[in-house]
Amino acid sequence: MARETLLAAALLVCPLAATHGTEPAGTARDTAEEDPPFWAFRQLAPQPVPEHGNRHHRVHEIVRTPIDAFVLRELEKHKLTFSHDAQPARLVRRAYFDLIGLPPSPDESAAFLQGPSPNAYERLIDRLLASPHFGE
Repeated sequence: MARETLLAAALLVCPLAATHGTEPAGTARDTAEEDPPFWAFRQLAPQPVPEHGNRHHRVHEIVRTPIDAFVLRELEKHKLTFSHDAQPARLVRRAYFDLIGLPPSPDESAAFLQGPSPNAYERLIDRLLASPHFGE
């Protein structure tokens, strides 16, 4: 009686156990050659960057990188658009919290806000990534 109960419990937990070894000879798949490869092992294929033409009056401000073009394409499918850019003070605060887990000091914030060069944000990110506090 205990053996039948154990077998019934095993079949409830693992329904494949009921068919294991019962397939006629020659019908069981011995290899997984027919299966498509798992997505992580497929060869990457280059994708063309989506064109947005002149549908947006500020498309050149919105799409700054090729990744932005892909994101905008998906947003447009849902009739959405990008959010407005964050204010510089909020941007520096987010970068500090995201990369080193602490808020910037007043001097660090002031240094970022006083020097609004085109690549100030990239320099800030590079400095935070090089910090020994990154990822703590």
